[in-house]
Amino acid sequence: MDSKYYISQVVRVRFAGFGKEEDEWVNVKRAVRERSIPLDIQSVTGSMLVILFLCFREAVDHALYCDAHVVEIERQSHDGSGCTCIFVVRYDHDNVEGKVPLDKLCCRPTSAPRGSEGGKLIRLLEPNVMQKLTM
Repeated sequence: MDSKYYISQVVRVRFAGFGKEEDEWVNVKRAVRERSIPLDIQSVTGSMLVILFLCFREAVDHALYCDAHVVEIERQSHDGSGCTCIFVVRYDHDNVEGKVPLDKLCCRPTSAPRGSEGGKLIRLLEPNVMQKLTM
């Protein structure tokens, strides 16, 4: 075998808690993306941008991050303990809505707006406004 590096379009993935017989082959371009950016309290001092987020979703038989959009924010006062706002999100794959706290949301690096730094969303919109991000 030579010492050249070969770039593969698919990779074999083993998830924690599963054996090698349950490995999966996934397409790198479709199934793997950059690390998500966690949001913090400064991200919601104004309004959240209406962009694509990852939202942690738990069910009886699975727990995973799903693409979602924030459709409403139930604002609470911010104090020293952090953000207690509740975010109503709509999951892209099934259009189901759910209420989640800030710590269940992450910003996708590929959808982060220009001017965002370290998970802090710089450009702010009015509360509950749905509009496309213009770049």
